[in-house]
Order: sequence, then C-alpha cells, then structure tokens
Amino acid sequence: MSSNVSPPPFYDDLGRSAKELFSKGYYDNTLALDMKFKAATIGNSCFGFSSFKLDSKKGVGIGTSQTAMGFPKVGLSITKTWKATNTHSAEVKCDGVGVFKGAALTVDHTTDDDLKVKMAYKNNRLALNTDLDFLKSARPQLISGSGVFQFCDGGIIGLKSKFDMNDFKLKNTNFAVGYNTKEYVFNLNMSDENSYSSHIYRKVNPFLETGVELEWSSINTDTKFGFGCKYAWTNRDTTVRAKVNSSNQIGLSLTGKLIDGVTITSSALINCQNFNQGGYKFGAGIELEV
Repeated sequence: MSSNVSPPPFYDDLGRSAKELFSKGYYDNTLALDMKFKAATIGNSCFGFSSFKLDSKKGVGIGTSQTAMGFPKVGLSITKTWKATNTHSAEVKCDGVGVFKGAALTVDHTTDDDLKVKMAYKNNRLALNTDLDFLKSARPQLISGSGVFQFCDGGIIGLKSKFDMNDFKLKNTNFAVGYNTKEYVFNLNMSDENSYSSHIYRKVNPFLETGVELEWSSINTDTKFGFGCKYAWTNRDTTVRAKVNSSNQIGLSLTGKLIDGVTITSSALINCQNFNQGGYKFGAGIELEV
C-alpha cells in the first residue's frame, strides 16, 4: 500500500473529512460547553476519564465517564463507558498480531434492558461492521451490516444494509464507491435507489482544507450543494472556517486557543434571503481539558 493511501474507513465514516467541514466548529443559536477531565494515567491504562457537554439549545447536559485499560503484551485494550443517559458500554479491541488483529467487540446496555452488540474488523484492505439490536428481546430483532473494500490504491467500494428479523426482509440498502487517500477523498453514495449524495475532500496543504457536498433525491428532484473550507495558522492556535450552500446560507467560524486546555469558538450563520427579517444566527462554544 502506498504511503499516501489510508486504510478504508467504516461505511458510516465515508466522507467524514468533508462532512466535518460543514458541521464541526459551528453552533446554531447555541452556547455549548465541553469539559474533559483525566484523573490518572498508569502505564498504558487511563483511569477516571470523564467529560461533560452542555447544550443551551437542547437544555440538557450529557455526562460521560470512561475507564480504559491496555495490555500491550497481548495486544488488547478494554474500555468501559457510562453515560448520563443510563447507557453502559464495554469495548474489547485487539491491536496485537494474529487473526484477531483489528477486531473489536462492543456491548451497549441501557437501564430499560435494551441491548446492542457491535462487532467490527479492520485491516489495510477491508472494514466490516455488524450490529445486533435486541430491542428488549431475547433474540436480535434488527441486524445491520456494512463493509468497505479497498480494491486498489485508494479505490473503495462499500455496501450497507439492515435485515428485519420479524419481517425477514432487507431494509435501507446503501451502496457507495469512491477514492480515499490522506490528501484527497471522494465518495458517491446511493440510498434506497432514490437518494444520492457525494462528498469531496481536498487537503491543499498542511494549513488549508476544502470540501464539497452534493445531495439529490429522485422523489422531489431536490438538489443541494455546499462548499466548505478550513484554514489553520502555522501555530495551529487559531482556525478559521467558512461554508456556503445552495440555500444562500453563509457560515463563518473562528476558533482560538486562549491558554493550554482552553479553546473558544464563535460562529455565525447568515441567511442571505431573509437577512432583514432576522435571518442570522450566532453561537459559541468553550472547550476545557484538564
């Protein structure tokens, strides 16, 4: 594999580099607070990592507590997570050698006895996912599977679908093709034969990133287009983001590092069609890491 070619991403991560140019760093009439704390790190294990996110628009806070343990001699890592939504998650990941290298098993359990088992496998040519959703039942009610295969240096093809165990039929079949490298990403996705989307990402240089997104639906023949970019100064303490779409909306964002562990972001979304009628939104976010 060429040094410029990345391993294939999981299906849900296709086009993520481009998608983040349109979502990350923008706050829609929201004041967001993200705090992260790490109690102690001993060897390859992290004990007492926790975070708290507050969203003023949703009016709720989400707390997360996590404990991670590493066993480098056997290539295993175990991560246990608890969320304030009463969700418990345990992940076992193998980064060692042998047939299980790149495999991961995750079990999510909620207080209302909803259970979900996630299995993943990834190497330089293949990325596979299988999710078993029990939906408060003794047997899986919904099985989701996806796979992305890299058939040449950068070329990828992917498939994702769901199988309903009650109706015994496939649902939500998605298909994707694309090209994936460290500096250039392109993918075309088809969902249920009536919705199409495409994402293009280009890393122009170490400081400038650009992205394009396209969406089209055969149901209403609606076409959406967007362009986004991000520029980070040499010291990486200041980042400027901008985006524009076919709905005549312009987004601007500025992120600055005040001191070590404190980052503040301010953003604005302007609707050029309704600007005089209050077609603008402002937001801010603060990240604290200790």
